[in-house]
Amino acid sequence: MSGFKSEVDKKGRIVIPVEIRRELNIKPLSEVEVEIEEVTPRKSFVESARELREHVKEKEDAVKVLHEKSPFR
Repeated sequence: MSGFKSEVDKKGRIVIPVEIRRELNIKPLSEVEVEIEEVTPRKSFVESARELREHVKEKEDAVKVLHEKSPFR
């Protein structure tokens, strides 16, 4: 079994995907124990912009650099 990503809702709850609930036979009202090994917070827009700025020279095309350095390509 592998890990999964989930969002925390406004009440602080996380959703366990249905595939995992089925595999582990987790039913409504089941008690589960969660062990957190690693948390990777998302970068804010400002943090991402600051990192991009390090790669852009004064008169360089920022859009071109963004396309080259983007982790989403």
